[in-house]
Amino acid sequence: MTIDALGAAVSGLRVVQRGLDVVSNNISNANTEGYTRKTLDQSTIVIGGEAAGVRYGEIQRFIDASLMRDYRTQIGVQSYFTTRQSFLERIVATQGATDSQSNLGARIGQLYDTFVSLSAAPDSRAVQSAAVDAAATLARSFNAYADQLLKSRNEIQNNIISEVDTLNETLKNVADLNRRIQGLSNVGRSTATLEDQRDMAIKKIAQQMDISYYTDGDGTVVVQTKKGQVLVDTEARTIATDRTTLTYGEAYPVSIAPLVIKGTTSEGDIDLTTSDPGGKIGALLDLRDKDLPSYMAQVDELAYKMMVRFNDQNVRLFTDVNGVLPINDPSAYAGIASTIKVNDLVVNDPSLLQQGTSGLPVNAGDNTNIMNVITYTFGRFRDAAGTLNEPFVSTQQGFNRGISFNIIGDPNVSLEEYSRSMLDSLAGDLNDVNGTVETEKQYTLEVEKRVLDTSAVNTDEEMAHLIELQKNYSANAKIINALDQLFRDLLNAV
Repeated sequence: MTIDALGAAVSGLRVVQRGLDVVSNNISNANTEGYTRKTLDQSTIVIGGEAAGVRYGEIQRFIDASLMRDYRTQIGVQSYFTTRQSFLERIVATQGATDSQSNLGARIGQLYDTFVSLSAAPDSRAVQSAAVDAAATLARSFNAYADQLLKSRNEIQNNIISEVDTLNETLKNVADLNRRIQGLSNVGRSTATLEDQRDMAIKKIAQQMDISYYTDGDGTVVVQTKKGQVLVDTEARTIATDRTTLTYGEAYPVSIAPLVIKGTTSEGDIDLTTSDPGGKIGALLDLRDKDLPSYMAQVDELAYKMMVRFNDQNVRLFTDVNGVLPINDPSAYAGIASTIKVNDLVVNDPSLLQQGTSGLPVNAGDNTNIMNVITYTFGRFRDAAGTLNEPFVSTQQGFNRGISFNIIGDPNVSLEEYSRSMLDSLAGDLNDVNGTVETEKQYTLEVEKRVLDTSAVNTDEEMAHLIELQKNYSANAKIINALDQLFRDLLNAV
């Protein structure tokens, strides 16, 4: 019985020592991101139906799998909207607020004001030059906005490439961790630390795109797209996309390669671009292929209709880079905002604002052409008979006539009304995403808190457990000391 008691006490010391290691590790990593609380599995040693000590088993993690799944889903949702928010904020800042004096609507209003001034002094060289300067400022504003949209689109393209590279590295990391966890499981060793590392990697994937996943029998986590295409198990699939710089007219799928999961020769590649991948990558794809092309088409429509409405009043104030007015076809004037400029003829001879750019000369002091511009170019109608100006078109826009947008109800609005509607729509997009971001952030924090409440280290609880283990250690040590003294007494008695 004495030997049995000694064995039980020694086994107790071993378990306590291992438990102290686990608790100490928990406390030291309490603030480490991704670290989950660890517990030591232990069981009673039974010999001949009698308890003969304790043994420790594997170190276990404390995880609520359902909460973790919700958290990863929410991470992807939040990442999608925060990415959209980031780029929309920059676009709105570039174009200016709706009440700014530097946005397109304000510049159009400023050009209108110079024509009003010119109507009172149609022969004034100074006022004519001021009108040409205002037109040039407006044209440069169109150019700058279009160029910024293209610059933003290429920045988005570069971000897509960067995120895909990061995603591929993360998938490889998960595959490596899966293999290592599988190997340790096969020999009965703890995989808790590696599982924490794998969770952090999967969280990173969830930020980049929406995922689903499951754990198979050997502990391997199989990560899939939300539509069930495998991204990684013990081997990582490769994600690939176009790595070229975009020009103004490039669009998916005509001239931009898709984002794909590379497959074998027999499987073929799986196109992710149209499958709404979600997460940061999904937001970047939507911005690149939907939002920014739509904004480009809207500003092209405004630029072109302005050119037409001036030309209709015998004042060809604006042309494209080649000095001509493109034909009235969206695919022909796509990109015009980036090339619109003041007609060289008018730059060289500002009196053409009063004389008109075609037809017979007019008398000095005649402001007919100028008044027609004020009344009809900047208004809804083309002539005194009430003929409507060329309407704004919101469908089949762009180089490939594949863009539609809905920013106005009445297609026969004035230039300034259209520009305001365009800016209001852009600001509305940002306001919508701002509201959504705040909602999603709050929900993410709530889910994260529930995850941490179940899996994170509570230092108070760990300290209490530490004290309990120290008491157990002391109790087992006292048993050993008592047995040691008993053996000494027996030896001395012999």
